[in-house]
Amino acid sequence: MKNSKIKNRNWNRKVAAKGILVLLMFLLSVTTVYAHRMMIDPLEDSTIWIGYEDGTTVENMSVEVRDDQGEILVEDTADEDGYYSLENISEAHSITADDGMGHRVTWVVGEPAAIRGGWGRYIRIIGITGMFILIALYFQRRIRNKASGQERSS
Repeated sequence: MKNSKIKNRNWNRKVAAKGILVLLMFLLSVTTVYAHRMMIDPLEDSTIWIGYEDGTTVENMSVEVRDDQGEILVEDTADEDGYYSLENISEAHSITADDGMGHRVTWVVGEPAAIRGGWGRYIRIIGITGMFILIALYFQRRIRNKASGQERSS
C-alpha cells in the first residue's frame, strides 16, 4: 500500500512538472511575431517607403492618408517597390498601409519612424532560448539527483 502511494505521488509530481513546463513554454512563446513586421519609412523628398522589416514589399499595398480629424483624404496604392508620394497632400496627419494579408501599419506624420532591423529582436530570441536551456538544465539535474538517490537506496 505504501509503495502505491509513493508511486502515485511521484506520478503526480511528474505530471505537475510537465504541466508547468508546458505552461512556461506557452507563456514564453506568446509574443508578437515580427517575421514580417510592416513599417513606414519617411524619406527626404515627401515620399514614404512602405514594406517589411526585411526590405521586401507587396504590389498594390493600399494606403490611406488621414487628416488630424481622422477623415480620409486619399485612398490609393503604393507602387510595386513600396514607394508613395505625399507631395500634393499637405494636410496629412497619419498614413495607414495595409497589405491585404493581415499586416497593417499606421504612422503619424512627424513622429519617429520604425527603424529597420535592430538588436531588440535578437535579444528576445537569446532570452527565450536561454530560458529553455535553464528549464532543460533544471529537469536534467532533477533526473540525475533522482537516479543517484535510487542508487543509494539500493
